[in-house]
Amino acid sequence: MMPIVEVGILDRVFHALARAASPEEILALHTTPEESDRLEELSQKNKGGNLSTQEIVEIQQYFLAERYVRLAKAHAFLKIKNEAA
Repeated sequence: MMPIVEVGILDRVFHALARAASPEEILALHTTPEESDRLEELSQKNKGGNLSTQEIVEIQQYFLAERYVRLAKAHAFLKIKNEAA
């Protein structure tokens, strides 16, 4: 049975990108304070080896979202740089 995972952070990231956001909007994309707090909580539990299966999936979702945001921001930065040239 697959664990049920809230993918709020992924939904938020992909919706922002799917709207054909401007480079400035993409560069302004950051985690919310609640998301940062939850990631910190999961990171601390992970250090102690105390993550549940659902929490493992959740922290992997955060890492995946971070990867996509970094890629999107790199492309947005290049787009702004090329437009300025």
